[in-house]
Amino acid sequence: MKRIALRLPDDHVWTGGVNYIETVCRALLANPDCGYEPLVFCSPSADPQLQARFGGMLGARLVRDAYMARGRRAGLIGAVALGCNRAMAALCVHNDCDVILEAADFYGWRFPVATLAWVPDFQDRYLPQLFSRRALAQRSLGLRLQLAAGRTVLLSSEDARKDCEKFYPRARARTAVARFAVLPALQPGEHDALVQQRHGLPARFFYLPNQFWAHKNHLRVVEALQLLRERGRQVAVAASGNPNDPRQLDYYGRLQKTVADADLTESFRFLGNVPRADVASLMRASVAMLNPSLFEGWSTTVEEARSLGVRMVLSDLAVHREQVGADADFFDPLDPAAIAACLERVWLEACERPTLSAQQAAAARAQQRVREFAGQFGYACEQARVRRQN
Repeated sequence: MKRIALRLPDDHVWTGGVNYIETVCRALLANPDCGYEPLVFCSPSADPQLQARFGGMLGARLVRDAYMARGRRAGLIGAVALGCNRAMAALCVHNDCDVILEAADFYGWRFPVATLAWVPDFQDRYLPQLFSRRALAQRSLGLRLQLAAGRTVLLSSEDARKDCEKFYPRARARTAVARFAVLPALQPGEHDALVQQRHGLPARFFYLPNQFWAHKNHLRVVEALQLLRERGRQVAVAASGNPNDPRQLDYYGRLQKTVADADLTESFRFLGNVPRADVASLMRASVAMLNPSLFEGWSTTVEEARSLGVRMVLSDLAVHREQVGADADFFDPLDPAAIAACLERVWLEACERPTLSAQQAAAARAQQRVREFAGQFGYACEQARVRRQN
């Protein structure tokens, strides 16, 4: 069995990165025939809850090392100036790693282990106003360094592959796509009947479980709720997720103020970070899962909703179409009136929650998607190994 090493973000800011690492680990552990097992490096001082979350899943495959406490910048100078992050290289060699995943990192062109560079998306090319000049330069330079070092670039969708090869022509014939998937967090028929009561929610609501970052587009949902209220339609949206946007530190506060000023506190409910066990129950209890995002590489919340058989109301993005086909209700994410019309139609149409047989079918399809993801990921690892050998 070969080993793929992954580095665990431990600052709780990049929720998507943490979730992706967990998704990879679960898929590989559940499908050993893909040929790879995960090994995760983390700091001994990382958040105890995060360590417990991964330790319970990985056991001895979670490697706590003091070097990880120094942060990502610690080895970057050596990687760029000397061609190798020597401390990370020593960790990989000591732990018999065959491949390592670079995620928002660079280990150098002389790194002794095959390296797979994961790029979640190319949001910076489409929404540059959400990034500082420095951040834009870092993202572009980072991928150019990885390509110059001969990396295989791992992407989560064909839509992202198209962007990668468009913006970085050197990546052509050097990309791999692995569409991540998740198993349902609840068994078919399982449901926490008290979840709505604990969060003070009404009987019917849309559930928006995205971290509170500007590109997730919560503000236009609030504008849509204003339009619905003007038409006499009272619709509720419950939103949960990480409230810290490192690019726009005031975003969560501005969103709260907008809701309060519009007197929409009953229509747009802030749940903050909710326990992971509650997310699936809230999805299953909702009229539909709502994702109004302006940009995605491949949506975790969409995968979670698909695995549960939950109805979805999504921004009309090419990647969402790739992810679910026609199995969702779509709207223009830039048009509050279009969002309002879609929410109103689904609100009036929604009847029973998914039947037990529908939940069972959704769970079976999710299991198949996870198997496919493990196979695609393993194949990408092999591409990285072969490229390094050549």
